[in-house]
Amino acid sequence: MWKRVGAVGLGGALGGILRQASATALSAPGSVLPWGTLLVNAVGSLALGALMGAVLEAGWPRPGWREFWTVGLLGSLTTYSTLAVETLRVGASSPILGGLNLGGNLLLGLAAAWIGLSGGRNLALRVRHARGVPRPEELRTGARSAREVAE
Repeated sequence: MWKRVGAVGLGGALGGILRQASATALSAPGSVLPWGTLLVNAVGSLALGALMGAVLEAGWPRPGWREFWTVGLLGSLTTYSTLAVETLRVGASSPILGGLNLGGNLLLGLAAAWIGLSGGRNLALRVRHARGVPRPEELRTGARSAREVAE
């Protein structure tokens, strides 16, 4: 258990550093919309989708590493609380821009997660097939490899 807690802590530290660096790099003077938050939420959604696609299809990454990447690094990289506060801040001066900020983050995040999930699953399937490792449903047929199922 403590290895997983340590993995989350290390991933969280790295994700927090990446989020701060992104926010600093993308903070344009005079910009109304918080572009840094949009970027880290979209990238984090894409990466988490890809990881979960690989987990669902092939069980990668292994426990410990899974917590490092998902709860730790990507959990601290992405940010719902900052999105909420920034949306309220932007919305106070322009309700339309506040709505666009919230809607843009939501739609871009969902699209990125879907693309990542599909890509992660497809990559895991290709690797499994190239290695001749059967999928769980193929194992139920009694085949010893994916190639045997195809024959």
